[in-house]
Amino acid sequence: MRVITPRETSWLAINTISTSAKSPASGAAPGVVVTLLVVCLFAGLAWQFEYWRVSRLQHSRLALQADDLDRRLPQLAVLPRLLSADPRLHAALATNDDETVALANRTLARAQRESAVDFAFLMDTTGVTVAASNWRDEVSFVGRNYQFRPYFSGALAGRRSTFFAVGATTGVPGYFIADSVRNGDEVIGVVVVKLELDQLLNSWQADQYTSLLHDELGVVILATDPELLYTPARELTASELSAIADDRRYQVNHQSQLLPVTRFNWYRNGWHWRRDDQSLRRYVAIDRELASEPWTLRHLVPLGTITLTAAWYLFALLAIAALAVLGRRSYRQQRLLAQTQQRNAEQLEAEVQARTRELESAQQALIAEANFAMLGRMSAAINHEINQPLASLTFNLATLRKLIDSPDARAEDIRDTVVDSDRTTKRISRVIDTLRSVARQRNSHFAAVEIGRVLSDVVLIVRRERPVASKALQEARLESLLEQRDLRINGNEILLQQAFLNLLYNAFDATLQLDDPQVSLQIETDGHQVQILVCDNGAGVAAEEAEQLFEPFHTDPGRSSGLGLGLTLARQIVEDHGGTISYRPGSTDGSIFSVSLLLVDGDKP
Repeated sequence: MRVITPRETSWLAINTISTSAKSPASGAAPGVVVTLLVVCLFAGLAWQFEYWRVSRLQHSRLALQADDLDRRLPQLAVLPRLLSADPRLHAALATNDDETVALANRTLARAQRESAVDFAFLMDTTGVTVAASNWRDEVSFVGRNYQFRPYFSGALAGRRSTFFAVGATTGVPGYFIADSVRNGDEVIGVVVVKLELDQLLNSWQADQYTSLLHDELGVVILATDPELLYTPARELTASELSAIADDRRYQVNHQSQLLPVTRFNWYRNGWHWRRDDQSLRRYVAIDRELASEPWTLRHLVPLGTITLTAAWYLFALLAIAALAVLGRRSYRQQRLLAQTQQRNAEQLEAEVQARTRELESAQQALIAEANFAMLGRMSAAINHEINQPLASLTFNLATLRKLIDSPDARAEDIRDTVVDSDRTTKRISRVIDTLRSVARQRNSHFAAVEIGRVLSDVVLIVRRERPVASKALQEARLESLLEQRDLRINGNEILLQQAFLNLLYNAFDATLQLDDPQVSLQIETDGHQVQILVCDNGAGVAAEEAEQLFEPFHTDPGRSSGLGLGLTLARQIVEDHGGTISYRPGSTDGSIFSVSLLLVDGDKP
């Protein structure tokens, strides 16, 4: 008897129905035969799908269990390595008196408690246990000889050795790790720790399927089903059986726990397990090799579970098919209803078209209203941005009149005033051109510009337009950094000047009422982008107002002037240049506005 593969299941179903369809005794109508054929085909596909789904799910769970074991087992090797260097264990092997042995016992007991292993013990070169963490227990390892264990001979040869076996003293299976204790180049003993994997087995119990762990011989050493424990997956050779007997790997009180291999029959894609009551159970086996040990993790999925789930899939498909047939009948009935509804729909469509024409007229009115609102906002923005230059121009004209009327007026003063007035008119022109550029988003005329020169021009404009407020500008850090001529960005110089002017004027307004106003313009770079900081020591911005700072027409309730467009325009200019602008409160008081822009190499954007 063997497990049938998924491909064989589908082929068997199709072949059976095909044979019955050709039989003269069938007498079934062609439609019935085709229906049965399709049902069997879907049954095979459903079985294959469930097999694939379960296999994939179990592979994932096996990967998690294997990773957990591969992580835990190598970590245990640290403890015997540390214990092998402990001088107290060296002293117990060297003198073997009561005091040093007692100290070694306590050392091993403490290591066992703190590392969560089950046992730790020390053996001399003859295999006799000198000290153990369970020296107080009724069943103690002290005085017992374990030289027959492979981990002892391996550690005595200078290798770190691992071994899984049933405890020769406790009868409890566990994972042993042994390391040699050296005095220089000489091996003077062996230290061993043992970990019982019951906790690992308990975590596997949550899985709905049977989990097994095979050692390098193919023998089950851990199993969620105790009846499968110590069952070999293959016929063991005489030499392997002899080695098992010598190592006492699966023995308790010299009684072997190894079960006959005939109870477990392995096939290409599954197992047959014959229980004590001679009942036969079929499983699909899914394996995963461990990286830390030559062991194999295996999940056994009952074949009946896969078949039952596939049957539910088939039932669902048949139910869907039945619903499709009922739906087709319902569709025919609805067609008659649809014809009646179509006549009503045509009448309704005429009413909708009339209503649509009314809505279109209303929409055109709303668009016109929005255009007028946009025109009003642009007018307000122009008024907001040129008020300051106009005030400066008015001041210059008044100064010029006084100079002309003054008999001792110097020609140099008059020339300077005229030149400054000319610059102010150009400033007004630039502001208007800036607003138009912002509205049209003309970023096609960008070029590589020096950010240092842009900021220098901004400082000159501030000094000229706001000579009183500019005294608060702290430029010590700025002047040294502006000497770096290689800080270039891709942008429009006029737009960038307007953005930084808006930020500086905003800072001046924030410090207007202070006795000691301070405004700083700082520049920083990390090689990829440049960051310009505009800082002030004003009152700052309330937390509820910070999120609306860059919204159009949003103004600080504490200020009496301004239309709330300066920060909005600054944000739009910075974002059009591919940068970001943000606000944060100062470390002690005031505000910090940060503008980040990407640097370019030379004139290449």
